Amino acid sequence: MYRSSDTVFGLPARIYREPDEIRLDIYEVKRSIEKINSRLNIRGLMLDMVTEEELSPSEVVTALESMLAEAEDALFQLKELKRELAVLEEELYEVKCELQT
Repeated sequence: MYRSSDTVFGLPARIYREPDEIRLDIYEVKRSIEKINSRLNIRGLMLDMVTEEELSPSEVVTALESMLAEAEDALFQLKELKRELAVLEEELYEVKCELQT
């Protein structure tokens, strides 16, 4: 969507994406968040398995370190997706405001 310059308010010409495009991006981000959350749930099950099996202490520590590293990575990804989701929601709000004017 193209908006020409506005000499009254001093706004330059600008191009906006369609609301449906933004909503699709929001949907994709939410799906990615769900995937990461399901990975975190699987780690919980793996932790139960590790603690129930008869493993040597060094094997348990190695498994736990690996799960911790993966969980930290998932947390980082969740934070990035949350930031991206906020930006998309702001963009959608701005486009909705432009459509009403």
